[in-house]
Amino acid sequence: MIKIKKTMSRIGIIRNLHLIGFIILLASALPAMAQKELGIAAIVNNSAISTVDLRERMGIAMFASNLPKGKGFEEKLLPQVLRNLIDERIYLKEAENLGIEISKEDIGRVVADIEKRNGIQPGKFEQYMNLNGASYSSMIDQIRAQLTWNKIIAKKIRPQVNVTDKEIAEKIEYISNQAGAEEANISEILLLVDSENEDKKIKDLANKLIGQLRKGGDFNKIAKQFSKASTAENGGDIGWIRVAQLPDELSGLVKNMQAGEVSDPIKTTEGYAVVKLKEKRTTAALDKDAASNVELKNKIRENLMMKKMEIRANKYLRELRRGAFIEVRI
Repeated sequence: MIKIKKTMSRIGIIRNLHLIGFIILLASALPAMAQKELGIAAIVNNSAISTVDLRERMGIAMFASNLPKGKGFEEKLLPQVLRNLIDERIYLKEAENLGIEISKEDIGRVVADIEKRNGIQPGKFEQYMNLNGASYSSMIDQIRAQLTWNKIIAKKIRPQVNVTDKEIAEKIEYISNQAGAEEANISEILLLVDSENEDKKIKDLANKLIGQLRKGGDFNKIAKQFSKASTAENGGDIGWIRVAQLPDELSGLVKNMQAGEVSDPIKTTEGYAVVKLKEKRTTAALDKDAASNVELKNKIRENLMMKKMEIRANKYLRELRRGAFIEVRI
């Protein structure tokens, strides 16, 4: 009996060893299984963007811009949505370096504004997102990232930008000499291209968005989600501008557009632009007191400031991207 007990003990030990070995094998396989299920879309510095992050943000982009599902948009939008997520991780890293933080109150004010503009009952934004199948947490992440970038620009870019009285005077003189010239009220979407490898993908995306816009898609909502211009937050609206003041690649095109028309993709120094012409009119002559008109001068200063800041901000972001470790895995 004693011999049998010893034999059974050995068998039990062997079985236990096999069980322990199986558990160890299973445990070592789980991370790979989890990665296969969740997936890593990209790594930015020491931060991973999962395929879940990408899928949730894609859902927000589709919902917020009113783009139809099942029309091939997801495939075309994926590079741009992933790029936005990568940029957001870069914003957060730079904010950490600069000691910039976003408070709950900052986010709360944006959420309250969204609720007000969309007729959502105060405090019901999360419920609204959930009812529409969009990720509330991912939306909050997007809001936090945009607020972060705004604060970075205010701290790093704004102090470097100045508009002189001479520049304003020159602009007023130019406007005075343009009486009777053609003006256009336009909106824009700017899609940045950082390398030749991205060019075709971004152009394809621009064409896909244009197709939807020409079918009645909401230009403002699409601009807010995808445009990298300083006008993105207000739906891409540039407002009234003299056609002759537009860059060469835009002026000739806008001159021949009709009200309500959406342009083909326009190659610019920064990427691809899409322009919508709302209206046209003839420039009225400035009155003789224009040079001393404080309101006019402030408006010109603001417009010049915004354009300078946009150019510097896009350059700054490109520099941050070049200095970051970015590995795209999809």
